[in-house]
Amino acid sequence: MHIEMKRIFCSLSAALLSLTLANASPIQKHLVPNDARWVLHLDIENFFSTQLGSFLKEEIIEKEFQEQVTMLQKFLTNDFSLSKLDSLTLYGTSFDDAGHEDFNGVILLKTQFDLEPVLDNLIEKSKQDNSLLIQTATTGQGTVYKYGKSLKDDAYGLVHEKRLLVLAKSSSRLKRALHTVQSQDGQIETISSLKEFPPREPSFFFMAAAEGFNSIKLDQGPHAQVLKQTEKGRILIGESNEHMFVDLLLQTEETEGATKIHAILSGIKALIQLSNPDPRLVELVNAIDISVHNDSVHLHVRFPVKKAIETIREEHHSASVSHEGISPLQIAG
Repeated sequence: MHIEMKRIFCSLSAALLSLTLANASPIQKHLVPNDARWVLHLDIENFFSTQLGSFLKEEIIEKEFQEQVTMLQKFLTNDFSLSKLDSLTLYGTSFDDAGHEDFNGVILLKTQFDLEPVLDNLIEKSKQDNSLLIQTATTGQGTVYKYGKSLKDDAYGLVHEKRLLVLAKSSSRLKRALHTVQSQDGQIETISSLKEFPPREPSFFFMAAAEGFNSIKLDQGPHAQVLKQTEKGRILIGESNEHMFVDLLLQTEETEGATKIHAILSGIKALIQLSNPDPRLVELVNAIDISVHNDSVHLHVRFPVKKAIETIREEHHSASVSHEGISPLQIAG
């Protein structure tokens, strides 16, 4: 039981991660507090309506995760399905946890099914596994779920209006997040990187925005140099007119910083083009357009969806064949 339950949670994490690489659109602005410094939003339902999402769901997720989904249905609810996860939103009010294991943000998971019976069912079945240690406490705001074997592992959750799960690493952070949700006084546009950078593409399925990158302590490297020059930024990923697109905007405190970022990104692009790697990668890199205007840098790329799907299918097949060709002795060695 102990091993099986751990496998379930690992499988769920892997499944959510695969979706996180894919998803987001209309974010409910009142769910994010005014002082948020970074936010990511993924619309799982909309993602599955795209060509890429449909391919991943039918050809990879449903096939590769079938056993794990069956296990989740056994321990959660028979109606459980990844397609019944509506959206995933993450936000934080600081970058204080940069480089540390603790996560100081808040996770909002919206579903198409009632969560309380599912969580109660999980708790009931997990009582046979002493390692889970899920506790509940009734408050004026509802039932608080606490998971953890130590203070470091603690996680707190609460279900709002049946279908929204609010998760945080501390009870005080959970309480504050719930206040924002219930009072509906959040206003995500207060993150200036969202307010000043209106979406260029309306059909995005992943969105992330942040400000204060230049306050993060980072190691040396091209990516670190870019972030050190960046004051705020926003990225959109989506699918439109038979193309996937990535739209990145970075804003600096002054024009000199934008010029430096443009030079770094252009240098990376040129290096890849000259190193003669996989032709498919070269084609993708050639499609990247990088421009600078005053204190902002804009990177935009469009790539045919069908080519992206073909590449993913080929890479996935190659990885599967390679894995099948490895013997247990090779893995152990």
